[in-house]
Amino acid sequence: MKKKQTLGSHNRTNPLTIKTNDDFRPSKRRLVLAIQLLFAIGAGESFAAACILEGTTITSSVTNSVFCNNSGTLTVSLGGTLTNTTTGTLNNLGSVTNSGLLANNGLINNTGMLTTTGILNGSGTLNNTGMLAVASTGTATIVNSSNLANGTLTGGTWVVDGSSNSKSKTTLAIGSGAIATNNANIELIGLGASFSQLTNLANNNGSLAIRDGASFTSAALHNTGTLTVASGGIANIASATNLSNGTLTGGTWVVDNTGGTSKLVVGSGAITTNSANIELIGSGALTSFSQLSGLANNTGSLTVGAGASLNDSKMPSLFNTGTVTVTSGGAVVLAKSGNLSVGTLTGGTWVVDGSGGSNATLTIGSGNITTNNANIKLIGANADFSQISALANNQGTLTIGAGANYATSASLNNTGTIVTTAGGTLELANNKQKLTLTNNGSITSAGTINGNGTSNFTNDGALTIESTGAVSGFNNFVQNSGVTTLKDGGVLSAKSVQFQGGMLTGSGTIDPPSPILIGANATVAPTGMLTLEGNTEFDGLLSIGILGASDYGILNVLGSIDFGAGARIDFGFDRNFNLTDSSYFFRFLFADDIQGLENLTFDYTGLDPLYTTGLDLECQSGRCDYSLLLTRHDDPGKVPEPGTLLLTTLGLLGLAFGRRKVFPKRF
Repeated sequence: MKKKQTLGSHNRTNPLTIKTNDDFRPSKRRLVLAIQLLFAIGAGESFAAACILEGTTITSSVTNSVFCNNSGTLTVSLGGTLTNTTTGTLNNLGSVTNSGLLANNGLINNTGMLTTTGILNGSGTLNNTGMLAVASTGTATIVNSSNLANGTLTGGTWVVDGSSNSKSKTTLAIGSGAIATNNANIELIGLGASFSQLTNLANNNGSLAIRDGASFTSAALHNTGTLTVASGGIANIASATNLSNGTLTGGTWVVDNTGGTSKLVVGSGAITTNSANIELIGSGALTSFSQLSGLANNTGSLTVGAGASLNDSKMPSLFNTGTVTVTSGGAVVLAKSGNLSVGTLTGGTWVVDGSGGSNATLTIGSGNITTNNANIKLIGANADFSQISALANNQGTLTIGAGANYATSASLNNTGTIVTTAGGTLELANNKQKLTLTNNGSITSAGTINGNGTSNFTNDGALTIESTGAVSGFNNFVQNSGVTTLKDGGVLSAKSVQFQGGMLTGSGTIDPPSPILIGANATVAPTGMLTLEGNTEFDGLLSIGILGASDYGILNVLGSIDFGAGARIDFGFDRNFNLTDSSYFFRFLFADDIQGLENLTFDYTGLDPLYTTGLDLECQSGRCDYSLLLTRHDDPGKVPEPGTLLLTTLGLLGLAFGRRKVFPKRF
């Protein structure tokens, strides 16, 4: 039997016959076929029976009339031609580079990267959800595309890069008619960039970037997406509904002077109120968006990036109720801002992001900020907001993000919210006096809160120490009310730890060098294994929640525990709790030594009266464990009749919820 693979030019047919038999192994057959096909491509052949485009470089003329996937690289060199016929489909998942002629009379689906510095034309259809770039002296004329319908361009990224083509134009045309609405990503680069269909663009809901000397003008444009001018790009919008009565609304507006002086004009007149998103990057960016010289109110988002500065010496007094962000290399100096008055910062969000290689600097008004009623966020090692170095009252939100190290030289009273994220540090540091961190609000630490060896911490609010967090270096930690939650891995450490009231819960670790005191009004409620690394004096309530046979709270004391008069243990059973065995041990307390058991009273909240209880203490090798034994006095496989269950429940109600003293035998 013989199999044929036919390749031919437009003028002739050159059949290739591949002989196969039992001795011709598949690997050899594929090798011979590949050599013959690659030779045909270089020799200017055409093909119809198989896709051989992927991984090839076309130097002459090749025709595709079949379905073809390219997930690698395909190159049409200068002088080469690839013709996709009416029956041909090219799915580009990888990279196609055309320096010659790509004539598409069939279908091209581009989900990868298609770059043409040559000619892309044809009567077929090209659909783009990846990136299509026209560069240098290239032209792309796409007759049909599902990306453009009824004047709206959707999907994909379209780049017209005429940065190396100042004498002529780098041209892109999609379908027919003007593009009135952009829902895609468009980049115009360089003086030679030409995308004339954008002349009447009325709505930008996607991304439109003008870079490196390219220009964009519009008689009227409404922006709800992102419009960027960068490195010498120019955008002039004669009339913009975004600007009305001095207020800029909607969308994001980026002026980036990093590679050259850009220019942005939005409508006419000064912008006195920003309710949009504005980003200024690079030296002179504020001048490049000169309408901001009248800015008096920020209710939106205003970001000052590397190399840019915002200085109100030539501006009105700026009042912020939105978000002002300064990133590494940027500087914001608002000497006249009304947000700071008599040491109190009010209104808005202030983000100082020094996560880059240089300082991000923020100055508001003059003098120190002693009270925060705003939202402050510090990020990175180079966050510079020196005005809060003596912060005494936080009534708003203070966030210390990854890499930031914030130190206050004053005692800090928190009635608002303080957050340290992983890698962030809050430190109380004053070599001349002992400081106190007082929490009557909410503090969450996934980073570090450090008392510097001498400060005290009083918690009467909500303190949460996450799995990556630590509260350490304090002289005394005292809780009179409120809740301290230790997540698994979280650590609380001080020279003295006292829980006089409120609740301690979670499954982390408390690590003091001296005895831990649990006062009569305090509750300890482990949700997993809660570890106390030290001798413990326990006069309060130990609440052991029991959800199931292996899901219950455990108190682990690395030292001795001494229960004082009035100490209590409450076992709280989940209402869906059900044992499959007739008896079970819950080992809920571990310690080196357990004293004062005669002082304990016990409650069994939610325990089904079908169970009886017992307590067991075992000590060996310097460690003791205290266990609860439950015994079910019916067959757990049999469910009582509802009437019987009701009578049993009523009859044993006193037993289920009674209080009793137990005097276990010490082993």
